[in-house]
Amino acid sequence: KGYGSMVACDDPMCRYEWFHYGCVNVIEKPKGKWYCPECAPKHSGSEMTGINKV
Repeated sequence: KGYGSMVACDDPMCRYEWFHYGCVNVIEKPKGKWYCPECAPKHSGSEMTGINKV
């Protein structure tokens, strides 16, 4: 869906920057830094990424 709450990628070089929660499988506001699936590999040691660890 193209509406609703949005989350910002914390990578200053992210080419998209803002994402709808549903588009990146986010349910609630992330605590701390959050990186989108494209930027997450550059920040693999970070606490919050767009990659779900199941």
